[in-house]
Amino acid sequence: MKGISQCYLITCIFLLFLCQIASAQENYEIQVYESGLVPVANTIFELHSNTTLKRIRTDNLFSQNYFRETVEITHGFSKWFEIGSYLFTNIGIKGSTDIVGAHIRPRIALPADAGFPLGLNLSSEVGYVKGNYSDNNWSLELRPIIDKKWDKLLLAMNAVFSIGLDRNTSRKPDLGSVFKISYDVSSKVAAGLE
Repeated sequence: MKGISQCYLITCIFLLFLCQIASAQENYEIQVYESGLVPVANTIFELHSNTTLKRIRTDNLFSQNYFRETVEITHGFSKWFEIGSYLFTNIGIKGSTDIVGAHIRPRIALPADAGFPLGLNLSSEVGYVKGNYSDNNWSLELRPIIDKKWDKLLLAMNAVFSIGLDRNTSRKPDLGSVFKISYDVSSKVAAGLE
């Protein structure tokens, strides 16, 4: 157990170091999923709010002076399957508001009671976004999810494979990864970095 704790501490320090040297900006959000699913027969509603502090010179996607509100609704169908849906909006400071698009996200997971030492999950997401917000109207994303929780500490990693489905795209997949470390301050609040 002591070896696992030391390995975890070293991993956390390494990820914190990466957070200091890395910077990222996404049009909507950088989200790191955990492996847990919504409980069976439950539905959750979430509102994701974000904005961009700095406009990228080559970005024509309304990145600065806009607020992005994403409504997420997820329902748990079994201990290994859930479906989520997203509605993306863009709210401008000068009163311009737009519905950007929608995605659907089925996820399958290895149930927590399977006895495996890590949380494992596969998320897929397909959806439409208006052309002036994305180079691809239609896209597909596959996201393997791995996480581990030690008492109040959580470490999660998602690999992200995305590809545009429009005819005019190169069909070359974008590959990436995102990380999260968090600490449960209370039963309802966790502080962390993504």
